[in-house]
Amino acid sequence: MNIYVKTLTVVGTGLILSASTLLAKERSPLEIIDKALQHTEKMDKYAFEAKITEYDVQEDGSVIPYHYDTIVKVDRPNKLYVKSKSKYLHRSHIFNNGLYSMIDYENKNYGQFTVPKNIDKALDEVLKNFDVESPMASLIYSNMDQRIKFNSSKYLGTVKVEGVACDHISFKSKHKEAEVWVTKEDIPKIKAYTTIDKSSMPPKKEHTRIIWIKNTSITDKDFLFSIPKGSEKITLKK
Repeated sequence: MNIYVKTLTVVGTGLILSASTLLAKERSPLEIIDKALQHTEKMDKYAFEAKITEYDVQEDGSVIPYHYDTIVKVDRPNKLYVKSKSKYLHRSHIFNNGLYSMIDYENKNYGQFTVPKNIDKALDEVLKNFDVESPMASLIYSNMDQRIKFNSSKYLGTVKVEGVACDHISFKSKHKEAEVWVTKEDIPKIKAYTTIDKSSMPPKKEHTRIIWIKNTSITDKDFLFSIPKGSEKITLKK
C-alpha cells in the first residue's frame, strides 16, 4: 500500500516565522523573541505541551474551531518525539538518530524513512521534501533565532496571559502574520502565539498555547518506535 506523506501530517503551525527581510528600525520585538528562543536552543533536553486551535472558515463565512493537544519531547542532537491527538486524529512522529517514523493510530498504519542524524537537518529535509508540517518547529530548531526574518514587526505592550505578564509582539511578511506572547521573566519563554497564513484562501488561522513541562524526565525509551498492534506498514512518497 502506498500513501503520500502529506496525508500523515500532524496538525500544527509549523514555523512561526519565515524568511524575508527584517526592517532594521524595528529590532525590539525581534530581540524579545530572540532571547526566548536562545534559551530554548541552549537546552539539551526539554518538553512542552501545546494546545492548538485551528479555525476553519466555511463557504458561508462561519468559522469552525478544531482543537488539538500535542506533546513534544526534545533530546538534542538527534531525538524528537511529537504526539498529537484530537477528536479526529491520533498520530505520532518519532525521530531517532536518522530514522523518522510516522504513525497514524486511527487508520492503523505507519511509515518510516531515513533522514540526517541531526534534528535541524532532519526537520529541514522533512519540511522541504515530504510536505510534512512539524508542529512547533520554531521551538525545536537549535538556531531558530537566526532564521527569524520578517518585513515588519511591532511591540504591542504588556498583557497578562493566564495570569502571567507577557510582552505582546507581532510580525508580518507578504503572506504570513504572527502575534507572539513572551513571558516577562528572567528567563523569557514563549507562552502563546497566533499565526495567519494568507497564502491560502481563505487564510489559515491557528492559535497555540504552550505549557512548558518542568522537571521532566526524558530517557532513550521515549524515542523508541514500536509497531502498533494491527498496523500496516505503508510506503511513503514525496
